Amino acid sequence: KIDELITFIRRVKSSIKQPVSYADVWEKWIETPELADEVDFITIHILPYWENEPIGIDRIRKHILDVYNLVKARFPNKPILIGETGWPTDGRMRADARPGLVERVRFEAIFRQLAQENGFDYNVIEAFDQPWKSLLEGTIGESWGVFDADRVPKFKAGEPVSADPAWPIKFLISSVLAGMAAVFFAARRPGLTGGRMVLFVLFAQAIVGAFVFGLFIDLQRSGPMFGLAWDVLRGAAAQLFSAPGDGFDLIWRYSFYGLRVLGTVLWGLLGASFGLYLLRGIADSLAGTAPVPERVRRVRGSVVRAATHGLIRSFGRPVLMLQMLFLIFSLLALWHCWTLVLDGRYRDFPIGNFWLPAVLLLVWKLITLFKPSSHAPTTHRFSEALSFGRLFGLVGSEPSAAMPPGYSRIGPVWPEILLVLGLIGGAVLIVVQEGGLNHQAQLWAALAVAMAVPYLATMRLSLALPLAERPPESFTGKW
Repeated sequence: KIDELITFIRRVKSSIKQPVSYADVWEKWIETPELADEVDFITIHILPYWENEPIGIDRIRKHILDVYNLVKARFPNKPILIGETGWPTDGRMRADARPGLVERVRFEAIFRQLAQENGFDYNVIEAFDQPWKSLLEGTIGESWGVFDADRVPKFKAGEPVSADPAWPIKFLISSVLAGMAAVFFAARRPGLTGGRMVLFVLFAQAIVGAFVFGLFIDLQRSGPMFGLAWDVLRGAAAQLFSAPGDGFDLIWRYSFYGLRVLGTVLWGLLGASFGLYLLRGIADSLAGTAPVPERVRRVRGSVVRAATHGLIRSFGRPVLMLQMLFLIFSLLALWHCWTLVLDGRYRDFPIGNFWLPAVLLLVWKLITLFKPSSHAPTTHRFSEALSFGRLFGLVGSEPSAAMPPGYSRIGPVWPEILLVLGLIGGAVLIVVQEGGLNHQAQLWAALAVAMAVPYLATMRLSLALPLAERPPESFTGKW
């Protein structure tokens, strides 16, 4: 309420001798010019990332000058202070406004030059990253510091800056782990030699590398949450006997921090399990050692049958376990798609978490098309290779979760239909909502569509394969 705000300003001015101002985004001053008569100087915030129409780093010079000159022309007799300006170093893109360390350094270089040329008075935000803000504003809200949460400078003036300073460590860790995995799987499979071994090593590096790089992103973002979660638990424990209700309320209100840490652990376990089972299946396929689908002929059905009949047996059988894990990834992708559509302002695009199931699995499935198993089907090979039932591609004589002939073409694949509609529909809405400049949104949408490919292929097979004979009049089952 403007009248109430003016009353407060007048009360403060009558009580102190120092100059008094009011700080807000620059648009607020243009919309309520009457505030200017009440203050000694005008304090505006210029945050190109948070503009209603976000401004990318390549366009900020003109934007900052335009905003400053607009406010100066509107209030020519008032000094102007830029109360907040800065750029985030991590988080989601908004239009072409991309957070990042390189972008932050570029912003400061451009802004300081403008400030010297035009005599700006200004404050740069923030001094330090503020992990507690992630509860309210996600990764993007906590990542505006010149220093990180441990008071370590993110960059040094005059020195080269990398978008990912830790990439050599990540590459080294992933290479060592990939080498260990290659030796472990190859030692148990004598047929894994020559060109097949080279292909397996390449896949091992890609799979482990994708997992390690994705995990590091989560650890970087959730690491500071561990201290906050521990502080919440200590505070609740201190009130356990004196005021237990307040202790439980404290845990409930700030459970986000603990859940963020737990989520990173679970994501790590999910990604590691998927990567290991994918490597095992690829190793079996390349070595020609008892293709996994041959061992599980008795487990039949599409998504529903795999879920109900394969869960108990799946732990010792890579293809069934991979199907369970892929279903979990699919449901998580579905959840991320629609939360980004409905409430995405502060949510990250989880790109790093989905390279394994969305891209690398699909690449392997496509490779099996060029040299399929001798027992692989000769018809509808493309759909067979990409289908959910053949999650390892054209390996073996039949899929691990095949669709037996039925009277309905839709009934057996209704879960696939729902998943495809949810994933592709969410992807389309994200691209439309975020606009054509947001490359993170476009990449995430592409990953969501890739997650839908096995289900689309299964639907295609349901339309292509022959139906069973018409059941008797008294038959009421699905098949």
